[in-house]
Amino acid sequence: MIRSTSDKLGEYDLVRHPDHITNVWGEIEMSIPKYWQKFVDGERRPNPIAELAAKFGKNVTSLAEPEGKILARIFEDAVASYQKEAVKYRRFFDLEALEEYQDDPNAFKQALARDVPVIANTLRQRRAELKEWQTHFRATRPKDLLEVYSNVLEFA
Repeated sequence: MIRSTSDKLGEYDLVRHPDHITNVWGEIEMSIPKYWQKFVDGERRPNPIAELAAKFGKNVTSLAEPEGKILARIFEDAVASYQKEAVKYRRFFDLEALEEYQDDPNAFKQALARDVPVIANTLRQRRAELKEWQTHFRATRPKDLLEVYSNVLEFA
């Protein structure tokens, strides 16, 4: 992630450098198949016919929900969910709006935790697998958060 507000460190150039892109993409390619399959399997809906067939010792794998259908459903649901909250994201993640927080990064972190749905909802979750992320978010200095979000928006 881009953490510096200084162009002197060359971070903006680094993220465009072919060797850096190759290294990052290599890391992604190594990990994504395992997590992708867990993601798809976790979203797969049970097929009552296949379950009944399995009770009678028949294997009906052809009745399994195809990955394409699963993904289409997931993405349609995600887009519909985003559309409900889109105004909040667009209003919050605006360069001019973020500039107003430069004098008070604490207010930025509070607003981020309160007004950005994905962050607010994640902070409210009681799931064990989110505990580490929640701890890191709470421990992160407000100024660092503001720098990262400002730099990502500026880079975009």
